[in-house]
Amino acid sequence: MTDRWLSAWVLGSISFGGASLLVPLSIVQLGATPVQLGILASTAALIGAPGAILFGRLANRVGHRRSLVVLTLTVVAVALAVVPLLTDIGAVIVANAALWLVVASVAPVVMMLVVADAPSSTWSERIGRLNKYQGYGWAATFGYAVAFGVAGGFVLLGSGLVLSIRALSGGGRPLGSSERGESADARQS
Repeated sequence: MTDRWLSAWVLGSISFGGASLLVPLSIVQLGATPVQLGILASTAALIGAPGAILFGRLANRVGHRRSLVVLTLTVVAVALAVVPLLTDIGAVIVANAALWLVVASVAPVVMMLVVADAPSSTWSERIGRLNKYQGYGWAATFGYAVAFGVAGGFVLLGSGLVLSIRALSGGGRPLGSSERGESADARQS
């Protein structure tokens, strides 16, 4: 197990974390009810466990386990590309279920890759490094979300400050307008 491989897995973890934030936000934007949001979360959770069992059995039978990881990352990329295009809440729920089916299913495969050809005495260390790198990916996702939230807060604060100054100094008239409501362009002609 090389750090290069684990560094690449961080990017996959970032996409998983992004999906956990963006898909629920997208159905809320489409007008989902709290019940539909609950269905989104529960289908993702319910479909993951059987998928992990099936993918684990499949990984035992195939010689190329890395292809299952690549398949997972491909399905995640496609799902994240398709979800913004969907306008039906039910379709987003189905796409999210497919996404979390492969995300949950890949866990035993990645674990097999981490401990493959390694003495059992090193398994704990190797699994710990995997978890550390996955954690970096998820943390990066939430770090981005916080950064965008803080930046958005500053934009709102700045906008509110500008509007307050305008209201205090000019009675709320649009900038460049006269007391009669004429714009600067209309006065010049």
